[in-house]
Amino acid sequence: MDSITSYKKYVFQETPEEFGGNLVHFFEKVLAEYLDYDIVQMNTQGFGNVYYILNTDLMRELIAKNSSKMIKIPHGNKVLERFIGDSVFVSNGTVHKNQRRWMNPVFNKKQMDQLTDGIAECTQSFIENWKDGEEIDGLSSMMELVIRVIVTNIFGSHDKNLDLISRTLNRLLQVFATPRPLTAEEEQEVEELIVAFDEMVYSGIKLRKTAPEQYNDLLSMLITAQNNSESAQGTEQEIRNNIGTLFLAGYEATATTLIWTLYLLASQSEMDQKLISELNQVLDGRPPELTDVPDLLYTNQLLLESMRLFPPSYQIGRKVTEDIELPGETVSEGSVLLFSQYIMHRHPRYFSHPLDIKPERFSREFIGQLDNYAYFPFGLGSRICLGKDLSLVMLAIMTAVIAKGFRFELANDHSVEPLTLTTLIPKDKIHLIVRKR
Repeated sequence: MDSITSYKKYVFQETPEEFGGNLVHFFEKVLAEYLDYDIVQMNTQGFGNVYYILNTDLMRELIAKNSSKMIKIPHGNKVLERFIGDSVFVSNGTVHKNQRRWMNPVFNKKQMDQLTDGIAECTQSFIENWKDGEEIDGLSSMMELVIRVIVTNIFGSHDKNLDLISRTLNRLLQVFATPRPLTAEEEQEVEELIVAFDEMVYSGIKLRKTAPEQYNDLLSMLITAQNNSESAQGTEQEIRNNIGTLFLAGYEATATTLIWTLYLLASQSEMDQKLISELNQVLDGRPPELTDVPDLLYTNQLLLESMRLFPPSYQIGRKVTEDIELPGETVSEGSVLLFSQYIMHRHPRYFSHPLDIKPERFSREFIGQLDNYAYFPFGLGSRICLGKDLSLVMLAIMTAVIAKGFRFELANDHSVEPLTLTTLIPKDKIHLIVRKR
């Protein structure tokens, strides 16, 4: 692609009040008033010079051609640094490239059969506890389900480690959502949880190194991949940090995707009917398997539409480390570039009738011509999520098992506002009434 030669920019003279707090209000302001522009710029107190990029060609120019001149925005959170260290999620430069290189074989499609084994059984076991007509807290239930699936995926079973991991991750999410500093007592509480998590993971690593033939889970695959790679640091801490990342990155994001999907099904009865019709036809009463996922066309379309409207990751940030030249101006070192999934996924330039809930829009033809910079629920460029394919398969299997067993009604008939915290969650709890099929 040739370099971009011109673009339209809007500059806020003052930081809009919607930029503080729930960013959905700012995103909606941009969608309502500024979509004629390719860049929306403001000078903020916390981040300095901020550019929201609203044009895919410009995004490509910046990310694909100037990636060496930007880094992931430093999080500055001591608790996060303590939990995941310099893992693939936060590292930059050579460290990041090397970690992706040695971890990538674990997540390729050849390993998918092993990585997805047990998802359907784990999901079925969880939903069997629901009673017909029962009211559930949707997000809490999905988080409880997802942690079981991820723990089973990483350790081969969730029998021993579930309680500790659940308490650790839920406490960390509370910490990240709290704007104030932690008290000394709270810091001690969090540190004790992380120390126990460390001991659990290091113990798991030792067992798999002692008797590798007894294990066939994601942790054992990471150990093997590290041993087979010259780009890995070769330390157990490197594996430990990335296990923490896999839990933290996959836990809430997967759960929020599921609850927004169930919310759509509960509020759109015709979507539920199309979904169960497909499941009956493809599965014919049996549990879904990996080989079924490509045939679950509507199931996959539903999930893609859910992530379009309610992307778990709602914006991506990069800090400029070296001046970047654009036509007519210089994006100076220290500036912040923001690429918002929430905005781009609802941009009418890339999605016709973007506010319509229409899973069928994700036809194979549409996906084939869809710009990767217009739809990016799993990230952009060289930092796209390593577990993207695994996540999509997990979501499809879990959705199929849940929908095969139950349909859902909204306990409260009102619209739900999204809230930007660590992921895009419902601002108010979504209470669902489960109806056995």
